[in-house]
Amino acid sequence: MSPRSFMGRPAFRRTLWDRLVTPELDPETTETKVLMRDLENMLSTRAAYPIYKEFEPDDPLCATLPCYGLKDVRDPESISALDPLLVAQEIRDALVNFEPRLQDIRVEYIEEEKNRRKFTLMFTVTAHVRDSQNSVSERIALDVSTGFCKFEENKK
Repeated sequence: MSPRSFMGRPAFRRTLWDRLVTPELDPETTETKVLMRDLENMLSTRAAYPIYKEFEPDDPLCATLPCYGLKDVRDPESISALDPLLVAQEIRDALVNFEPRLQDIRVEYIEEEKNRRKFTLMFTVTAHVRDSQNSVSERIALDVSTGFCKFEENKK
């Protein structure tokens, strides 16, 4: 296993908890699972300061802690005017600003599927893992009623 680096630091490090609980896991599999967990946490976090209208994406304030996460979609006014394409762009912006392990990020809205809850938006997140040959292509469900994001198993 060759060390990977990003700006002089390892691009991926398992947490101490991950190493204690599952020391035998394949590093590549573990890397993807830890990355998905971190992305779920980020996308389920509400940004304290909305980045979606006030600033250009390259503004330094967009990459600060108050902008971490997504805007609160649980607001009744937001739900009625919720545009899935804007949410997809916001997800992409959050990943670009706060997830240095990913590059070439693409987020696409998936039209509503049958047997889905009414207030769930589905997206596909596709990206390459930096300093790796791996790529990520996962489906994510955003529950509009709770604001919680969850990656789902790929349906082939």
